Amino acid sequence: MRKRSGRPPRFAAVPNETVDDASSLDLEALGLLTVVLRHRDGYDITLPEIAEKYGYGRDGLAGAWGLLQVARYVIKVKIQWERDNQWSTEVVVYDTPATDDEIKELLASIAEEPNVRTVKLEPPTKTARERAAKHAAKVEAKQKAKPERRKLDYEVPGQSAGESGRGRGRRSGGEDQGSGAAGAAAPAKPPRKSAAPKKTTAKKKEPGRRLTQQEAAAVKQVEAAFPEQLQLPSYRPPVLRDAILEALDSRTADVLVKRVKRRWWKHGYEEAAMPGGKGIGSPIGVAVALVRPSTDCPEPMCEDGVILDSGGPCRTCEQRKEDRKAPAARTARWVRGAG
Repeated sequence: MRKRSGRPPRFAAVPNETVDDASSLDLEALGLLTVVLRHRDGYDITLPEIAEKYGYGRDGLAGAWGLLQVARYVIKVKIQWERDNQWSTEVVVYDTPATDDEIKELLASIAEEPNVRTVKLEPPTKTARERAAKHAAKVEAKQKAKPERRKLDYEVPGQSAGESGRGRGRRSGGEDQGSGAAGAAAPAKPPRKSAAPKKTTAKKKEPGRRLTQQEAAAVKQVEAAFPEQLQLPSYRPPVLRDAILEALDSRTADVLVKRVKRRWWKHGYEEAAMPGGKGIGSPIGVAVALVRPSTDCPEPMCEDGVILDSGGPCRTCEQRKEDRKAPAARTARWVRGAG
């Protein structure tokens, strides 16, 4: 299988929302995604070779690959060529789940390439879908089983983001939370009042800190815009809260409400959630995709292809669409092999 990028390269790091997408990915799938993202276009993806390099069995990464495909981090396409009627397989790798619009645009752009007879999307296998559903249910059950721990994360007063244990990359396990609880049970040994508490007065949206009244109201307004058909769990995980706060850095709650409603039908989620539709594989992942700031356009006032202050189309987005249609550019970037 040959890799092609789902979006123009922006950075080598994996976005935080992807790292936190525990409902869709396990650590094995996250690691595999990282390996694939770091390779250039045209990279020949061979799962047995990757597995051997990192000490897995021949088929050890097949399950992880299935999770990536179900969650739309990996889109697999089959291409038939006019010159010999042979089929080849290509995968498009995204650092966040691909939207319906991106998939439609991808298939249309490939179909317009020279010598392409047929292009079709290859869906995840039944085994992959079942594995993804089982993983999501397992994660949700674990989250519901520990309400006290989540309450501690959000509501312990006077505790900094680093102390709460919710800061990404600041905690390797769950046992460190016990030190905070022990401190509360032993008043003879009060917590040290150093310069650390002052950091909580900063206006950064640090994971785990208590929100101001205005922030809480804005988050609640945005959460109310999520459709009931999405069937989000009553407990909203940190990845969704952080995505909303990040979006509120550059947009008002009213704009985000419109963004959620627009993307819900424009990206095909409404149709997928209807009876007889293909369904929603990862409600949390979809919710993040509905609200997260666009990473495709550098224009700060661009809102899904429209300039907010003028209401006109974004020229940068239009130019990017034209660039994607350039056959010469695609031929230079993507390398294929029959298979």
